[in-house]
Amino acid sequence: MNERRALINWKVVFILLLLIAFIGVIIYITTFYQSLVASKVENKSEVETFIKESNLLKTIETIDDVQVEERFYIVKGTDSKNVEQLIFVPNQEDLKEKDVIKIKTNDLRKQEDVEASWKKECDGCVLKRSNPSMIDKKPLWELAYTDASKRYIIQYISLEDGKTYEKLTLNKKY
Repeated sequence: MNERRALINWKVVFILLLLIAFIGVIIYITTFYQSLVASKVENKSEVETFIKESNLLKTIETIDDVQVEERFYIVKGTDSKNVEQLIFVPNQEDLKEKDVIKIKTNDLRKQEDVEASWKKECDGCVLKRSNPSMIDKKPLWELAYTDASKRYIIQYISLEDGKTYEKLTLNKKY
């Protein structure tokens, strides 16, 4: 007897559909990730416009946002006299120049110095994140790290005198 051969190889069709679905998921994840990264700093363009219109800075290097007790935008750049500045802009609807805290970075401890002194004091620690912050209108440097006991620690160090302002230690329960 003659066997009839199927016109469609279902295994090939199934594998192609799986491949197309996999490519679709990869494209979706990539675009989702890119939109997340792009929206990392909410209202970034409004803060940038405010800084430029207020003539607070001539050039802007970075804009970060920090949420401790209240949300702040931290803008790093240089003013018209080419002095490097850190500007703390509160997250509020009606921004005014009087609400902004402006600090010359040469009056503060540098990131490298803060991290180097922390590293000397903390053997076996692994730094996870390091960025400027502010609590009670005091400029601070936030260090997030795990110590030798694998505890997650968030430490705020004063940018004025280098002393620990606040330290939060999280212990693993399980």
